[in-house]
Amino acid sequence: MSDNRQRRTYLDNTRTLMVLLVVLLHAACAYSNLIPWWQVRDTPGLAYDLLIIVIDGFALPVLFLVAGLFAPSSLNRHGMRRFLLGKFRRLGIPSVALLLTLLPLAMYVGYPGPKGFGGFYLDWLASCLDWKLYYIDSMQSYAGHEWDVTPMHVWFITMLLVFFVCYALFREIRPRSLRRGPSRYGIAVLLCLAFSGLGYAALSLLMTPLAWAKIGPFFLFQPVRIPYYAGFFILGVFLAENGWLESRGVFAGPWWLWMIGFAVSSVFSIAVGGKCIGVPGGLPPLLALAAGLSRTVTAFTAIAGFINLSHRFLNRPGAVQAGLAASSYHIYLVHLPFCIFLQAAFFPLALGSGIKMAAVFLLATLLSWLLSLALQRRVIQAGGKDVFCPGDR
Repeated sequence: MSDNRQRRTYLDNTRTLMVLLVVLLHAACAYSNLIPWWQVRDTPGLAYDLLIIVIDGFALPVLFLVAGLFAPSSLNRHGMRRFLLGKFRRLGIPSVALLLTLLPLAMYVGYPGPKGFGGFYLDWLASCLDWKLYYIDSMQSYAGHEWDVTPMHVWFITMLLVFFVCYALFREIRPRSLRRGPSRYGIAVLLCLAFSGLGYAALSLLMTPLAWAKIGPFFLFQPVRIPYYAGFFILGVFLAENGWLESRGVFAGPWWLWMIGFAVSSVFSIAVGGKCIGVPGGLPPLLALAAGLSRTVTAFTAIAGFINLSHRFLNRPGAVQAGLAASSYHIYLVHLPFCIFLQAAFFPLALGSGIKMAAVFLLATLLSWLLSLALQRRVIQAGGKDVFCPGDR
C-alpha cells in the first residue's frame, strides 16, 4: 500500500468516527432539553445536553473539511461536468429518495393529527411545492410548520452539494487561484479560520445563532453557520490543492496536545454559548465575536486532534474499519429515522435514559450498516454503480 493510500485510509476512518458521533448526537436528542421539537420526548438530563453541545461543536466542521480535502482530486480526475453529475447522482438522488420514504415515516412518529399516515403523507408531498423562505427562531415561529416537508439531517448533504457546485464553478473561472507555496500555509489557514469565525460573528449580530431557515423541501440550514462551515470546506480544498496530503497529511504537533486545546476551548465555547441562549434577536458585538472565534477554535483544534489521532492509531486497514468506512455515508443517510423509531419503541420501557440512548445508538448504527451492506450487495449483483456511494475519490 502506498504512503498516499495510507493517508487516505486514516482520513476515511476520521470521517467514519465523525459520522458515528453524529449518530450518537441524534440518539441523545430524545433525552435532551435543548431540542423541544424532537419527535420523541423522553426523560431529559443535563448530561445529554452537554453531549449534544460538545459533538455539535466539531463533528460537522470535520466532515466538511474532509469533503474539501477529497474534492480537488475528484474534480481533476473527472472534469467539471462528470464531477457535478457524479455529485448530483450520489448526493441528490439519495436525498430525494429519503424525502419520499423514510423521512415522512420518521416525522409521523410524533404526528398528533387525525388523518392517519395516508393523509399526513399527502400533506407532506403537497408542502414540497412551498418554496417560501421561513425563518425559525422560536417554537412560536415554528408553529404551523411542524409537519411541513423537511430534509431533517439531509440538510448537511444538500449544503455539501452546494459547496461542491460553488467549488467546481470557481475552479472553472480561476483554476489556479488557490495554489500557494508551503511557506504560506499558515497565512492561508488563518484566513480560512478568520472567515469562519468572523462570518459567524457578523451574522450573529443580525440573528440568533440558534435560528434555522428553510427554503423548499431540500434546504434547511442555520444562517449564521454558512460561512462557518464554508470556511472549513475551503480550508480542506486549499490543503488538498497545495499537496498537503502528499507532503504532510497531519497537522504540526502531537495529537494529545491538540486534544488538550480542544478540551480547553470547548469549555470556553460552552460558557460563551450559554450566555447566547435567550438573547433576543442578534447578539451584542463582543458576545458575537466571542461566540464566533471560540466555536472556530474549538472546531479547528478538534480537526487537528482527530486527524492526527487517526493518523497515529487508525492508519491501517482492518475488516471492521474498512467496512464502516465503506458504509459511513450510507449510515449517515439512514440513521436518523432508525434513531427516532427506536426512541419511540423504548419510550414506554422502564429503563434509564442512559441505557436507552446507548441502545438507540448501537442499534441504529447496526441497522444502518446492515442496510448499507444490503444495498451494496444488490448493486454488485446488478453490475451497476452505487448511487449511494459518496464517490469522494
